[in-house]
Amino acid sequence: MKKLIYLLTILLVTLNSCEKSSSSDPFELDISSMELVTVTNPNDSGEGSLRWALDLDYPRHIVFSFSGTIELEDDIIVTQPEFYIDGHSAPAPGVLVVGAPLIIRTHNWLVEHIHWRRGDINFTSRGDCVSLNGTECYNGTLDHCSFYWGLDETVGINEVGRNLEITNCIIAEGLSYTNYVPGEPEHSKGMLIYFEVKGLLIARNLFINNRDRNPLFQAGFSGEFYNNISYNGEYPPCLSRSTRPESDEIIPHTVNIAGNTSYGFTNGWKFRYHNIHPSSRIYMNDNNYDTIHGSFDGTLLTQPALTPTYEILPREVAEAYVIENVGAFPEARCNTDQRVIDFYVNKEAGFVFDESNPVGIIDSQDEVGWDLFPYSEGD
Repeated sequence: MKKLIYLLTILLVTLNSCEKSSSSDPFELDISSMELVTVTNPNDSGEGSLRWALDLDYPRHIVFSFSGTIELEDDIIVTQPEFYIDGHSAPAPGVLVVGAPLIIRTHNWLVEHIHWRRGDINFTSRGDCVSLNGTECYNGTLDHCSFYWGLDETVGINEVGRNLEITNCIIAEGLSYTNYVPGEPEHSKGMLIYFEVKGLLIARNLFINNRDRNPLFQAGFSGEFYNNISYNGEYPPCLSRSTRPESDEIIPHTVNIAGNTSYGFTNGWKFRYHNIHPSSRIYMNDNNYDTIHGSFDGTLLTQPALTPTYEILPREVAEAYVIENVGAFPEARCNTDQRVIDFYVNKEAGFVFDESNPVGIIDSQDEVGWDLFPYSEGD
């Protein structure tokens, strides 16, 4: 749904039931005050392109006059703040961007209703499909997007600031035998949350057909993980060690994990822990994996570790909600999004990952087809 005003206000309150304050701080993005900028062509660069619109140095509400495929020759690196990519302004099935990543290194932004597929081309570019990167990256939301075919991660979050959200997205089919990462031929990664990420919300997403990182939270993560579905891979969602590998510095986790569903991994369904320090505080509730799996010495709480900043649906309600609403254009899904939704609904890989027959894990997008969108002008 188009938004005239996007307002995200988070109240910092202290509840008796919570061990910590909210993971986020208040911020406000007023789209109504932004200048309207129209992407008029699917070119990689030049006036009227998506790259041109994102390079503008003033607050901009970016809309599209067409639906179709934008084929990138190189990374789009965004450093200018205050923007809204309004993918829903395009006629269905929307805008598909292929061939190189979106890298956001700035603040106060919203990206909605965009299809983004990295693919095994342009190997000199960054391997992620989308990357949130650096301390200037804060106050931002990826909502109702579809991300596929990363060479490293499909979604990477690295040394960012606070107040980031990833909601209602598909994170799917990280490519396996790309040789993009030397020594890791079987890569296929979903989402990596790097060290000491604070104030991150991940809610109502579908992680599907990634061998690993569905997602993976590294040391010092403080945030919320609600109502997500993870399906089919070698490794399920994982909260990793509480120390940096290059030192023995202890960086504890503070996390709410609630209302999530996980199936089809090597040991069935679970949430995996790896070397969690006693000072970490973890709240788990209403997941289909509320027992502890792995090396966990942290404190398991009966009340939220952080004041929830997002509505937590009951798990069974959430599972149906995600299937109905996830992705870039849920009301008019493209063939690729519908294919992975059907894969999950039909449990095509079963309930335990079979390494001898890794159904759904792909080496290249060529195995399933690019499913490019034809160019079409809007009304």
